Amino acid sequence: MAGDLTKLRLILGPLAAATATYQIFTFAVFGTYFPLALLFSLSCAAFARVPAMDRTLFVIIAAYWLTLVLAALWSPDLGTWANGVLYESLFFVAFFYAQGARSEELSRILFVFILAAAANAVLVIIFRFLPGIEASYLNSELLNVFRNPKRVANYGQFKPNVFDPDKAGGIFDNANTGAAFNMLCFGCTIALIGARKITVLAPLLILFAVAIFCSGSKSAVLLTGTTLAIVAALYLVRSGRSALFAIVGFLVLGFLLAPPVQELLTSAASSDFGEATAKTSGYRINLLHVAGMLFRDHPLLGLGFGGWPRYMEPYAALYGLDPSWPPHNSLVNAWAQAGLVSALLLVAIFVIITSRLIRGFRSTERPFRPGGALLAMLAVAGMSLGDPFPLLGNQNMAFPLGLLAAWGVRSMLRRQQAPTVRRVRRSTRGSARERAGIATDVSAAPSIGHGR
Repeated sequence: MAGDLTKLRLILGPLAAATATYQIFTFAVFGTYFPLALLFSLSCAAFARVPAMDRTLFVIIAAYWLTLVLAALWSPDLGTWANGVLYESLFFVAFFYAQGARSEELSRILFVFILAAAANAVLVIIFRFLPGIEASYLNSELLNVFRNPKRVANYGQFKPNVFDPDKAGGIFDNANTGAAFNMLCFGCTIALIGARKITVLAPLLILFAVAIFCSGSKSAVLLTGTTLAIVAALYLVRSGRSALFAIVGFLVLGFLLAPPVQELLTSAASSDFGEATAKTSGYRINLLHVAGMLFRDHPLLGLGFGGWPRYMEPYAALYGLDPSWPPHNSLVNAWAQAGLVSALLLVAIFVIITSRLIRGFRSTERPFRPGGALLAMLAVAGMSLGDPFPLLGNQNMAFPLGLLAAWGVRSMLRRQQAPTVRRVRRSTRGSARERAGIATDVSAAPSIGHGR
């Protein structure tokens, strides 16, 4: 029986990771469509494990999940609530599923994930340079396989940005979300350096980097550079001796680059790129204004699942916004769905996981694993602050991001547990000596080899 369960676990993990990219909507339950990826991912909960170190984190996650469940009491749309609770669970299911898997097994699952995602990255590049092919895809029935058919049916009410020839999302109908997904894949590929051959990973790294650029997402290009700079800075200050050197170096570099960067930003502001960035930024700022007014009226409980479009509609015309637009900020969305306590718990979860990744990145001799996971976490979270998906990723990102975060955190756990193993071994040797009649008292037998 145990062998059958192990085989099932070894099958479910790769299946959930491989289908995360494509979802595959094939059936509806009471009129609501659920993808096969959701079935595979949630089934992994049967193999979840909570290590001792993660019990505090588990309690915080359980409290956060409880706030989501209780939000049903004041949510105007129970269908949206049910979907929200299920999809918000994917990151945590993956995180604790990974705790019960071996490191080699996790690296294999993540490798399967990036191989499956690579095909979507190729599509992004093709769609960007051949927008006619993308238009054919967006007008085909194939779109209903990879996107929720109900969402596709509402394209008449809101027009996804991939209909713009300068945008490309692959199977995604939002170029920014598709770019965030490729940023996750980029970080995941970095994390696998050392676990897989670099000759295989290097082309994948280049592919995902090109796909990010070809998405046409301005925020993704800027954020990719920012997260790489942050991780590089953390690498430079890994030892206390190099911290001062790194700080001085960044100050000098910033001084030298200030004039050309200022000139570049000035020219960019007058270009089409700058005008488009200013326009979309203006929409996001107006959405934050609306969120501020709604927060003033509903600070503790939020608006409930499905409540944002209802409460936002009266302000839409005033601020020049489309009433169908979601908050475009994951923290505002977390508050709107389940209230202030829920949003604060979600932030606490993110801070705990990223702080563990930073400690692992700074202490381990092989920094790629926690460094790649940290880059992916920062990239996805950063994109979520300006786009309509949760802090820990949407339905495509949440499961692989949870696996990657857990794998990165475990690199620190293994390092912390190593001294304990050595102490146990010394204790075992000491017991053997006692059984053999060898003196272990340092003062009585200083020549045995016990250090002073």
